[in-house]
Amino acid sequence: MRLAVLSDIHGNLAALQAALADLEAQGGADQLWVLGDLVAFGPQPLGCLAGLRALPEATTRIIQGNTDRYLVTGARPGWPPHTEETWPSFAQQYAQQSASFQWALEQLTWAAAEYLLKLPTELELEVEGYGWVLGVHAAPGDDEMNLLPDTPEVDLLDALSDREGRLIFSGHTHQAMDRSVDPWRIVNPGSVGLPKDGIPAIDAPSFVSLAAADEWLQPVEPVIEVHVGESARAYPLQILMWHEIVNDTVGELPLAITFCPLCNTAIVFERTLNGEVLDFGTTGRLRYSNLIMYDRQTETWWQQANGEAIAGDLTGQQLAFYPAAIVAWQDFKQAHPDAPGAFRVIRASRANMGATRMLAMMM
Repeated sequence: MRLAVLSDIHGNLAALQAALADLEAQGGADQLWVLGDLVAFGPQPLGCLAGLRALPEATTRIIQGNTDRYLVTGARPGWPPHTEETWPSFAQQYAQQSASFQWALEQLTWAAAEYLLKLPTELELEVEGYGWVLGVHAAPGDDEMNLLPDTPEVDLLDALSDREGRLIFSGHTHQAMDRSVDPWRIVNPGSVGLPKDGIPAIDAPSFVSLAAADEWLQPVEPVIEVHVGESARAYPLQILMWHEIVNDTVGELPLAITFCPLCNTAIVFERTLNGEVLDFGTTGRLRYSNLIMYDRQTETWWQQANGEAIAGDLTGQQLAFYPAAIVAWQDFKQAHPDAPGAFRVIRASRANMGATRMLAMMM
């Protein structure tokens, strides 16, 4: 038997179409499983549902993910423990998260919402001569648990303790994984819509003059303003919407200019930590609906909202914030008439995001 597995589409219709085309090019499958997180956080939630529902019912099985549940039940992900420093921004971040879910809800018809509500949460299949195969969004009975490449074996076995089988497919983390923990094989196909570095960070951006930038920036268009000494730069949100992170050096200071479109948080960090300059990329993961970055030197994960390392070798360490502001393009020009202007790069297409995040297995 040939089984294909997709997960975590997140409203990215172009990526879903690319993954399905890739599957067809590989000869198709006897069954296709889709492990949830179908619509939230992407630009085409209704289009993704229509594409999935158009697949042959006899050979396609789809389950609900945690963000699907949030969307149609009103539940929301939890928040990290607050501190005196993080509390002042909590209300704004909560409102931004709610606005993202609200927008997605407004795109859905009742028929689409009812479909999401009625989706099952687990799949199972007995393969003759092989045994039982299971499919979940995150873990059995828990659509928020992270089963990661470095999760201790005892925790993996505990998560699977009340299920019997030989092979289990799990999504949610957006990290491709294939682990064997006797008696289980645990496989994560990664994310269709938001894979690691699927949203490509920009390294060493190029800049144009103020006059050249006027050709494509409107006067009131928002830019992130950063200045170091006599050097001032503008990073347009229309570009950061597609890249989320810029690794730059302003003056002689290495900086990471970051933007989470979901939270509307524009934050600049110093990239030097413990004497080493870090370069950042996107994990494809969200935590509390906020961008999770990683550094390429240690693969540590960083929460964009507060600059804290949350997983990896540097866990618990803190990036230094650097002052920045979102201003209108015309205000930046008036304040810095001699600045190099805004950076402009060829916008990376999201059309092929996750195109290879499909797993086909023979059993």
